[in-house]
Amino acid sequence: MVLGDCMSLVNGGYVGDHVAISCALGNIDYDSGKQVEGIICEPDVFKIEVDDEVDFLILASGGVRDPLIRLLMPNADFGVPNSMWHYTVVCGDDVEIRAAPTYSDEAQKGLTAQPSNCVAVDEPGQVSEEAKEAARQLGEEGCSLQSGRAVASAPAAMWWLLSQFTTCPCLSRGKEAPSLPEEGSGGGADFGWAVAKNERRRMEDAVDVKEDVAGFRVFTVYDGHAGDEAVTVVKKILPRILETHLEEEDDVEKAICLAFRRIDEELTKTLLAAADTPMKVKTSSGTVACMALLKGKDLWVCNLGDCRAVLCTGGTKAHAVSKDHAPDKNAAEAGRLRTLGVEVNGGYVGDHVAVSRAFGNVEYESGQKVAGIICEPDVFKIEVDDEVDFLILASDGIWDPLKDQFAVTHARKALRTTEQPEDAAKAVVENAAKVSAGDNAAAIVVVFKFPEPLPKRITRPRATLAGLDGPPP
Repeated sequence: MVLGDCMSLVNGGYVGDHVAISCALGNIDYDSGKQVEGIICEPDVFKIEVDDEVDFLILASGGVRDPLIRLLMPNADFGVPNSMWHYTVVCGDDVEIRAAPTYSDEAQKGLTAQPSNCVAVDEPGQVSEEAKEAARQLGEEGCSLQSGRAVASAPAAMWWLLSQFTTCPCLSRGKEAPSLPEEGSGGGADFGWAVAKNERRRMEDAVDVKEDVAGFRVFTVYDGHAGDEAVTVVKKILPRILETHLEEEDDVEKAICLAFRRIDEELTKTLLAAADTPMKVKTSSGTVACMALLKGKDLWVCNLGDCRAVLCTGGTKAHAVSKDHAPDKNAAEAGRLRTLGVEVNGGYVGDHVAVSRAFGNVEYESGQKVAGIICEPDVFKIEVDDEVDFLILASDGIWDPLKDQFAVTHARKALRTTEQPEDAAKAVVENAAKVSAGDNAAAIVVVFKFPEPLPKRITRPRATLAGLDGPPP
C-alpha cells in the first residue's frame, strides 16, 4: 500500500493552501474537525507476482524520490538551475544515463520503467570521461565500455543512481552537503574512534586511521577552523606525503617534520588556486592535527596545534604527552610570538586564529601564512612497555570540557565494561558533550593493554511468595 508523498507525484500547487499531496493521513481542519477538502486516506494497492525477473523492491520517502525525479527531468521547473544536474535518465527498452542535462518525453517513463540494463551515454561514437567514471562506479562485474556507452546490470545501475542523487543539493534544503562526517564511531580490535558535530553549525573535526604507511600504523585527529577546506585537503594528502618521507628518511622525527612542511606547501597551493576573486575573506581556513605512529613497541606522537595526546599509564594515571600550541595556554609559544614581534589579542594570532601552529591560515593577498603561525610539530617517542595502557588523541572539543584524568577515567570504565575500544572513544566524546557541546569533538583511543573487566555481579534467586511460608534455607 502506498500513501501520498511516498510515491505519488503532485504536479502544481498545494491542496488547501499548504498540503502538497492529495492522499494522506491526518491534515485535519480544526474549525470543521474534518480532513482538508480534497485530501483522502484511501491508498492505492498493487499486487505484484514475485517471479525470476524481480530483483528487489525500494520503499522510499519523498526525500529520496524528489532528487530522483529531478535527475529524470532536469529541465522541469523545480526552482533550481539546470546546471546543478549532471545526469539525465532516459528510459526506453534500456536506461541511458546521459552526461549532459537533456529533456525528452521518454524521460517521464523513468518513473515507472523497469529496465533490464543500464547505459551511461555521452556523445555518440565516443566514450567520455563521465561515461568512463559511470562505468567504474557501476562495478567491474558485468560492466563494459562500448562505443559511447558503459553497460551494467540493473541492480548495479540502481546503486549508481542512488550514489548520484543522495548527494543532490535538494536533500540539504539549500545548504551545502557536509564534506566531513558529522556523527559516527568505529574501530577495530585495539582502537576506536568517535566524532560529533554537537551544537556547531558545521563540522570541522575529523579522524583518520591507516594500517600501513611505510610499515607504520598511523592514527590522526584533525581540528579545522574557519571552514573545512584545509582539513579536507590535509586528510587526503597526509598519508601519501608521510609515506614518501618515511621511506626516504631513517630518522622518523625528521621524516614527520619534512612531511608536515611539504603538506603545508601543497595545501597553500590548493587554497590559493581555489580562492574566489575578489576575496570575501582575507585569510584561508586552517587545521591542526595530532598524530600517532606505531611500529612494534615504538610509538611516536606528534602534535601541531591544540589537539592533545594523553596516555593512560599504571592502570589509571593520565599523562599529557603533548602541549597545546596556543598563546593563551602555552607560555613557550607566547614567548616565541613576542620574539617575532607578533601581536596576540585575546588569545588570537592575526586577529582570528586561536592557535600558533597549524596547517593553512594563508593570507590571500600575500600568499603567505599569517605571521607567527608555523607548521612545525612537536614529536615525542614513547616506548610501549607494560605500564602503558592506552592512548587518547582528541580535539579541543574534548579537552576544553574534560580534564585529562576525567577523559582517561571515562575511557577506562568503558573498556572495563565492554572491552570495546569504540565504546571507549564514544564515552570520551559523549561525556565531554555533557559538560559542553559548543564545539565539534573527535577522539581516537588506541589500546595497548586492556584493563581488568568489571567483576560480575552475583545474582541470587528471588524468593517466591509461596516460599516465604516455608522454613528458611
